[in-house]
Amino acid sequence: MRIKVRFQSESEVFLPVHYNYIVQSFIYAHLNPVLKNIVHEIGIPYRKRTYKLFTFSIIFPKSYRRVNKTLIMTPPLDLYISAYDDNILESFALSLMRKKEVRLGRNILSLEAIMVILPPEHESEVTIKTISPITTYSTFERQDKKYVHYYSPLEGEFKKKLHDNLRRKYEAIYGTKPEEKDDYFDIIPVEVAENPSIIYYKNYLIKGWKGVFKLKASPAYFRLSYLTGLGSRNSQGFGMWKPIEPRTEQWRELEV
Repeated sequence: MRIKVRFQSESEVFLPVHYNYIVQSFIYAHLNPVLKNIVHEIGIPYRKRTYKLFTFSIIFPKSYRRVNKTLIMTPPLDLYISAYDDNILESFALSLMRKKEVRLGRNILSLEAIMVILPPEHESEVTIKTISPITTYSTFERQDKKYVHYYSPLEGEFKKKLHDNLRRKYEAIYGTKPEEKDDYFDIIPVEVAENPSIIYYKNYLIKGWKGVFKLKASPAYFRLSYLTGLGSRNSQGFGMWKPIEPRTEQWRELEV
């Protein structure tokens, strides 16, 4: 499931440039306690990894300006959230609808609308655009120090790492390796930023890429990447995509 949440405010909204942790904490804070513990503390285990299987977009305000390390946003603010498990978004939406006001960082917001985005139909090839940066990386050791290399979409390893990530998610969910027909994935950069987006999450530097891509994937990987994101660190606000125009976004609104 995917939803778009629209918030209003009587004044401008002030957030730090690196707000991913604030939004992630906001999502967790609006899940029921049992579900929050399952998603945050347990996740879906896979060998030495655990997957949260949700992701969220950057915030889309009516307009914004940057002053030093602060974003000053003019409402309304739109936020997309996707999850493999519908229970996550249902719990989140119900929590918001029960409250007249919510706090995001130091800002008091009101809920204007929650829209359920109808999932796109699978196509053998679709043009997509990121609505949060895609990040994928490898960690190396050099002279007894760890070094993280973030892959650009122009590097061959970028596609391979994204494919491997989807394969692991599939195995974590279904408990088995995908059949050959389900294990197809390709992504081709069409128009990507020359330089990565730099995001600090809890003071940890992460590099990710925004842009437009051609996505070719099996129905299983198409759906999985749409709901949980491409690449790594999805639950920290990375890897979310949507089909690009001329496809239109279809949705139905929940009563608030």
